[in-house]
Amino acid sequence: MKGMNQMHNENQSSEKFSPSEYKGEVSSEHGVASSYEYSGGVSVPNDYKGEAGAEMRADSLEVQEGSSEQFTSEQSNGVVPNIMPVPSHMRKTQESKRAHRRGLATVFLVFIIAALLFAPSPFVIEVPGPTANVYGRVSKDLKTRMISISGVRTYKDKGQLRLVTVSATGVPGYTVPTAAAIFAWFHPHMAVMPQEAVYSVDTTAEDYVKEGTQEMTGAQDVASKIGLQYAHKYLGVDVSKAKVKLNIDNVGGPSAGMIYTLGIITSLTATDEAGGKNIAGTGTIEKDGTIGAIGGIQLKMVGAQRDGASYFIAPESNCDEVVGHIPDGLKVYAVSTIDQAYKAVVAIGAGDMVGLKTCAVK
Repeated sequence: MKGMNQMHNENQSSEKFSPSEYKGEVSSEHGVASSYEYSGGVSVPNDYKGEAGAEMRADSLEVQEGSSEQFTSEQSNGVVPNIMPVPSHMRKTQESKRAHRRGLATVFLVFIIAALLFAPSPFVIEVPGPTANVYGRVSKDLKTRMISISGVRTYKDKGQLRLVTVSATGVPGYTVPTAAAIFAWFHPHMAVMPQEAVYSVDTTAEDYVKEGTQEMTGAQDVASKIGLQYAHKYLGVDVSKAKVKLNIDNVGGPSAGMIYTLGIITSLTATDEAGGKNIAGTGTIEKDGTIGAIGGIQLKMVGAQRDGASYFIAPESNCDEVVGHIPDGLKVYAVSTIDQAYKAVVAIGAGDMVGLKTCAVK
């Protein structure tokens, strides 16, 4: 037994190797590592060449096929790392897949952004709308006069009294894409506001048009009455048989009340009150003859100046919105009653505006 143990121990001893003494060759399915040398307990191939053409040395493992990755013997704990160099065609395939994924992600992102930009927004955009000379004719047929008065003599004026409007999108029946709302937000002559600030959420397109038409009709009725009353009371015109009919193209709201009233009054006098001047104006007309505030006055001033008006009559109650926003070349005068508005037209026509009130910072 002792002899067998001794033989066994000797066999064990003979199977041991010294890292500092062993030299040999190792073959690989990819190539041959020419002579392993073991020194200082570190086991690395002296010169390894694989199928991919990579080269491993004893002091480091360097993938040279277009790669700068290095694996030192210290990093691999003294043994050859169990990592084979990645063939170039595999690297190119991986890079191609990554590029493809990035491309798909970019396309998806662009699609999402486009969908958001063109989706309906909860905003209303207002821009300067068309203007019209109330002494003129309705544009839809060029036959019907905007102010038609029968039963009494009327007179033609050489000047212009321009009705001003605001065009709106984003109202019921006319949605606004988000991209348009963003653009309008930064445009100096556009206004953006929440839909609920303009109309109630449950308003339909039909309701919106109907409401605007009713407001315009109401304003025309009041303008007709106030115009005839003023012409009779202050200018001595016999209006007992006079009948007034006002016409307009697709314009809703009450803001044309004042300019219609001025058009009626000046049409009943032989005097050319406007004196050939291009005068624009806006404001509601109340049953007691007062002039009320309106919306969108900044845009209306822009529209008036665009269409050649040099003078603008505005409600005094809108002065806070007027100051600092008057377009170049436009002179604005503030009024609070139809009497003040008529006298402003006369003064402008005569070229004597010294006594007229202007808007000032409070």
